[in-house]
Amino acid sequence: MAILRLTEDEVDALSASRNGLNEFTYVLPHSLLDSVRAPCACLIFGREPAPPREGRRTRPFARLALLQSCSAVATLATRLKFVRSTKVQPASETALLRLLVEGRYANSYKSRISQKLRFEKLPPKLSESILQAVASDEANHWALRSVMLGLRKPVENSIDAQEIDALQMALHAFGLEADALATQLRVSKQSDSVLANLRIMEDAVIEHDARVVPGYELLSSDISGVATFRKGGQTLEVYTANRRRLEEAFGVDLIYLNTFHENAVMVQYKMLEPHGADEVKDWVYREDKHLQKQLAAMEKFAAPNQRSSEFRLCSDAFYFKFARRYGEKSTGNVLLPLRHFKHLLQNSKFSGRAGKLKIGYQALEGNYLRQSTFFGLLQSGYIGSHAETTKHLRALIDAVRMVDSSLVVAVQRPTTEEETQSDREKQLERLDNEHDEFFNDTH
Repeated sequence: MAILRLTEDEVDALSASRNGLNEFTYVLPHSLLDSVRAPCACLIFGREPAPPREGRRTRPFARLALLQSCSAVATLATRLKFVRSTKVQPASETALLRLLVEGRYANSYKSRISQKLRFEKLPPKLSESILQAVASDEANHWALRSVMLGLRKPVENSIDAQEIDALQMALHAFGLEADALATQLRVSKQSDSVLANLRIMEDAVIEHDARVVPGYELLSSDISGVATFRKGGQTLEVYTANRRRLEEAFGVDLIYLNTFHENAVMVQYKMLEPHGADEVKDWVYREDKHLQKQLAAMEKFAAPNQRSSEFRLCSDAFYFKFARRYGEKSTGNVLLPLRHFKHLLQNSKFSGRAGKLKIGYQALEGNYLRQSTFFGLLQSGYIGSHAETTKHLRALIDAVRMVDSSLVVAVQRPTTEEETQSDREKQLERLDNEHDEFFNDTH
C-alpha cells in the first residue's frame, strides 16, 4: 500500500473540485514513484476545516482510497488517480502509530512519519500491519471492502462485468454519473455484489437492518446489496440480487421503475459476438437457448393498456440491449423495443441456421436506439409500460428467476419527508460524534 500526505492548501483545493476528496488526480515526480504499481490501496492524510464549535481551525483526517492508475503526463511527472476514497479511523498518523502492535513496524513507521514525504510506497510487511490496525475498527470495514474489491478486475464477460454495466445503466437513466456517490450503501457482509465497488461519499456507509420499500417487499429476501441515490427531491434505489452463478452468463436484466410518470422499462441483455476472420467485420447475436423462455415471460405483459390516461410514444415495457462481448462495454451498445425485436424474428433477413434468429450490428443499418436517446425517453415517460403493468412486477421477476442470471432493479421515486428528515438527523449525529471525539482527544 502507499501513503499520500496532503497540505492544507491541497485539501482546500481538492475539496472544492467536482468530486472533492472522493475522487481526484494528483501529479508527482517520477522519482517518487519508482516502485509504485496500480491498482493499490492508499492511506491519505491531511487536515480539514473543523466545525466552529470545536474551537480549532482544522482537524486531522484519514481516508482509505484506491490508487486506480498511474500515467505519465510529462517528461518528469506522473498523474495518479485516486477513487473510492472514504474516511477511516484513526484520523492521524500519530494515532495510527499507537495501534501498531509489533515494535519493529511501529519504529519503521515512526521513522517514515518524521521524513514527511509527500508520497511513499510502504514495504509489504508494514503495509499488512497498518491494514490490520485499520481493520481493528469495525467502522472501517466497508471502506476496506470497497478498496479491496477494486484491486481485482472483473473477468471479461463475467457476471460481475455485466452487473457493473447494468448498474451504470441504471445510474445514467436517473441522470447520475456512472459512479455517482451513494447517499446510503448497504452490502451484505458476505456479498460480492458489485455495489461494493461504487465510489461512496465519506461517512455515507451505514450498516443497518433492511429497510422496507412500500410495494417492493418481493426483493427483501434476496438482496445482497442496496444503494440509495439522491438527486434533489428524487431518490433512486438500486437493488442487486445475485442468483445462481453459471460459468457463462448471457445477460443481466435491469428493471427501471419511474414512479413520476408511472412507466416501467425492463431490459434484457444479449451479447454480440465478433464475426469475421482475422479482422472483425461485424458483431452478431445468434439466438440462444434462453430466448424463447424469456419471450414467453415478456408476452404476459406485452399488451398495451389502451384505456390508460398516460401518453406513451411506445408502450413496450421490454427492451433488448445488445452489447459487445469483448472490448469496451460502452461502445456499440444498442437497444430495441420488444415489438421491433419480434418484427426481426419474422424477417428472413435476420434468419440464420435452422431458422434461428441472427442479428448483425451492421444489418440493423442504424435502425435502433442509442443509449442516450433511450435514457432521455425513459426519464420523460415517453416509453415504457402503462401504470397498470407495474403491479405485475413481482410476477415478472419470478419469471426471470427461471433463467440463470443476475437481476438489477432500479426504482426512481420522490424522496419522502421522512428520508429528508433522516438525512438531516444523520448529519447532526455525525457532528455530535466528531465533537465527542475531539473532546475525548483533548481531555
